[in-house]
Amino acid sequence: MPSGTVLLVEDEALVREFVRRTLELAGYKVIEAKDPNEALKTLELMQGRVDLVLTDVVMPGMSGRMMAERLMVRYPRMRILYMSGNAEIVDLLTRATDVRGVMLSKPFTPTVLIERVNQALHPDAA
Repeated sequence: MPSGTVLLVEDEALVREFVRRTLELAGYKVIEAKDPNEALKTLELMQGRVDLVLTDVVMPGMSGRMMAERLMVRYPRMRILYMSGNAEIVDLLTRATDVRGVMLSKPFTPTVLIERVNQALHPDAA
């Protein structure tokens, strides 16, 4: 059974609830943040002790990618899983050589979500 702590950063409440429930049922501990600023504060309080940051790319105030870049300066081993419903963003981030992380295209099924989380946490297991 999967295990680990996932920081979920998503501004849409329904998506956040769906992802949280799906991951918790799969055995993950999920901590929610409704925006990147809340996520940065949460990570600071937790001293970076999460296994994966699962973040939407497009959010008000700060993009998920910008937040991830900040995180990786402070926590260079942090694993990142980006998600987006914008096909162009998904394509750009998937092909970008400077992006560290796995991409998840919205909408997704619970099975695909769990597969991508596992892939992000264990990239050498594939």
